[in-house]
Amino acid sequence: ISLSRSIRGFSDINVGVFQYTKRLEALIFPRGCSVSYTWLAWGSGVKVVSLPPACTFNEKMYVFDECNNLYSIVIPQGVTTIGEYCFLDCENLSDVALPNSVTSLKSGAFYGCDMLKKLDFSHFTEIPYLSTYPNSPFPTETPKIVVPDALYDEWVATTGWKNYASKIVKASEQ
Repeated sequence: ISLSRSIRGFSDINVGVFQYTKRLEALIFPRGCSVSYTWLAWGSGVKVVSLPPACTFNEKMYVFDECNNLYSIVIPQGVTTIGEYCFLDCENLSDVALPNSVTSLKSGAFYGCDMLKKLDFSHFTEIPYLSTYPNSPFPTETPKIVVPDALYDEWVATTGWKNYASKIVKASEQ
C-alpha cells in the first residue's frame, strides 16, 4: 500500500487500521508523513516499510508489533524516539538502521526481536536516553551494541546503558 500525501499526518486513519492484515506486504509512506498511530500494522504480514526522509515517527506504542515478515527497517534521519514496544515480537527483524537523530529508546522497543544481533550506534555523537522500565528495550538476548570509540567510557557508565555494559563494544573492535 502506497499512502497518499493527501492523508495529512494520517489524521484520517484510525488506530490499528492495518492490524492483522496478513496479505499486506509493503507500507510506503509519503515524504513528510507522520507515523503516529498505536497498533498501526500490529500482526500484519508487512515485509517492507519505507519511511522517507522528513518522516516523523512519533513515540507511539506497538506500531509494528508482531510483524514477523519484517526483516529489516531503516529509520530516517530526524526521528528522535523509538516508542514503547514499537517493534515488539518482530521475531525475524534482524537489521535496524538507526539515525544519529535518535535521542531516546523506550521500554520494550525491540523486545522479542530475537534475530536482532547488533545495533550500530557508531555514527552517533551523543548517547541516547534508554528507558528500561518496565522492560528492557532489547530482545531476551541483548544484541551487540556498537558505539563510537570516543564515547565508549561514558556510554558504559550512563544510567540505563550500564546494565548492558558487557554487550557494548567500541566501533574499532567489532
